[in-house]
Amino acid sequence: MQRMVGGGRAVLWGLHVVVGLVAVGIYGGNAVDFFFFTLSAALMLDIGIFKSRSYGTGVLALFVWLGIWLKISCHFIVGYPYIEPLGKFKFLPAQFSELLHVSTIGMMGFAIAFLVASRFYVPMRENTVRPRAKPWLPSALKWAWLLSFLAILGLGVINADLNILRVGLPPDVILPYPGNALVSWLMSTGFALGVATLMYLSVLSRSNVKLGIVIVILEGFIVGVSILSRASYVFHLLPVCLVLAYMHFSGRRLFGHRAALAFVAVAAVGAFVTATAVNLQREFAYTSHPEIARASMGDGRGSGGNPAAAAIIAEMKSHGFLLRAAVTFSQLAVDRWVGAEGVMAAVAYDDKSLKTFGRLMMEQRQLNTISEYQSISAAHYKDMDPKQFQFATLPGPIGFFYLSGAIWIVFAGCFLMGLAVLTTERLAGWMTENSFIMAFMGVYTASLASQFGLTPRQNVIPLVMNFAALALLATLQSLVSNAGCVARWRDRLTKRRAVLPS
Repeated sequence: MQRMVGGGRAVLWGLHVVVGLVAVGIYGGNAVDFFFFTLSAALMLDIGIFKSRSYGTGVLALFVWLGIWLKISCHFIVGYPYIEPLGKFKFLPAQFSELLHVSTIGMMGFAIAFLVASRFYVPMRENTVRPRAKPWLPSALKWAWLLSFLAILGLGVINADLNILRVGLPPDVILPYPGNALVSWLMSTGFALGVATLMYLSVLSRSNVKLGIVIVILEGFIVGVSILSRASYVFHLLPVCLVLAYMHFSGRRLFGHRAALAFVAVAAVGAFVTATAVNLQREFAYTSHPEIARASMGDGRGSGGNPAAAAIIAEMKSHGFLLRAAVTFSQLAVDRWVGAEGVMAAVAYDDKSLKTFGRLMMEQRQLNTISEYQSISAAHYKDMDPKQFQFATLPGPIGFFYLSGAIWIVFAGCFLMGLAVLTTERLAGWMTENSFIMAFMGVYTASLASQFGLTPRQNVIPLVMNFAALALLATLQSLVSNAGCVARWRDRLTKRRAVLPS
């Protein structure tokens, strides 16, 4: 394990040296600015993945790194236009210098948060968690897995048919309160938390693990297709994959290398099938607005929220195989991550102020309105009918915090956000002592943080729903194991009763 970590860190720093040198040569501006920009990105990624010992901070570091440093570097090297809208950003030397300064400060805020988190790391007591002696547990888990799959499939079909939660579309059916919110929560996070609990109990009892992995893959596929989201498949599978990979390479293997490779292959095929199915459904669902279909497909043909870039990208792709391959790869692997364009739009925005920042923080999402950031970024989504389509471009955390006009808010906001991701994950661990739920909550909050900025106050509601669900799941876990806060309280109460005088 230590050799793998050492090799990973060597690759990370080597990549930053090579790509950074190439990019700064093309940049032509102040090399010192680009040096500190690259150094802050490398430190953030190194500390987030290898030092903080947290699933969420590692994923957050990766997402910010992809959306800021890698995106800017790739656009320098390949030389094609940005897909998402940039507001009034004109690529002037002063603007680009400010872009690098703000991005550097934001990434250093994340890096220091991850470093502080690593200093206060408290390991979970996984080695003391044991299943309770229940001979019926393996059989019960098998039925629980199968019933969960039927519930996921059934609600997935109902959601797709009634159009309750589908990316970019307002709901066709309004259920009695809180029906729509409950369906949306189940499809986005509820089912994932449920299968994480079953996965943990299967690992704990060493039963039905392979069945569980298959159903986890199917859950990601069903949810992704039902809500028209390719990313949902990745976010629902990623926590389980991270925990199983950590167990496998740390000596707690549940199966051999061949079985592990087989599951990786099935998951990869599932990702391809999910993406294809979602793309086909999006083409059908958005057929009345072809400009939206092109912008939201993300398959290399569209131009995201910046239609003016389409002609330039198409012309570049006609200049030989190598340039076409480089542009296509960068679009697929880099441009879908949020970050750089939001900072550019904030740099060029004239009305940066604490008043603007406060107004955006308190903004509320509604079906018949367009968020204020769409106007700030000059996204063409601002001109679409919000009663028919609900698309938006996102600023990301660094760009959003810089709309305050204060660089210290960028640093403080990123620092506190990094700590918040770790705190959320650790709180989930304290409540459940379930590494799969910990990983899911870490990845979930990292995803929220990396896409921060669109009506941010409304992120609180799903977080509260998630922790209410964790309290219920901790109670269910306590029936068959000694894991979680409910089981700990029960055991303490039992011991106190045992020593009371008769």
